[in-house]
Amino acid sequence: MSFSSTEPLLSRLLPWLIPGAMGSTFILVGLLVGILFGGEITLSCDRTPPAQCELTHANLVHRRSRSFSVDGLKKAEVETYRDSEGDYLYRVVMHTGQGIIPLTNSYSSGIANYQSQAAQINQFIESRRQPTLYLHQSDRWFGLFFVVIFGGTGLTILIGCSKLAFYEWKQRKT
Repeated sequence: MSFSSTEPLLSRLLPWLIPGAMGSTFILVGLLVGILFGGEITLSCDRTPPAQCELTHANLVHRRSRSFSVDGLKKAEVETYRDSEGDYLYRVVMHTGQGIIPLTNSYSSGIANYQSQAAQINQFIESRRQPTLYLHQSDRWFGLFFVVIFGGTGLTILIGCSKLAFYEWKQRKT
């Protein structure tokens, strides 16, 4: 594909704009999903006065904590959601004096992990002799997966597009 110097700039750039926009979109989607969904959740409860639980959601750009009384913690259970395809998804919710507090904001598959988390919380509630509870769930690998796959794909498209543009530019100069 060779262009004359009288051809409008847009028609010379158009073959590179679409792949460039597509590569940039892949990179942005990978980064956004990685940042927003690749986080950590921590539940830390301590019976030592003031006997508080702290639930923290953190990702690369945001950290949000919520505190509530250990005495207000009534029970934990696995909440089930059925998606439009008929698949079951799960998350742990805690019943407190402040209402229902979900351990995670989203539902996902794999009920066994959620049953284990709910059992640990309920054991802490029932056993007054247990002084602390600490639960930690990290989805950082999930976020990293999206950054690598989508970002890598976008970067590959951009590099390929740049190489082709450079080759085309060299061909026009000779």
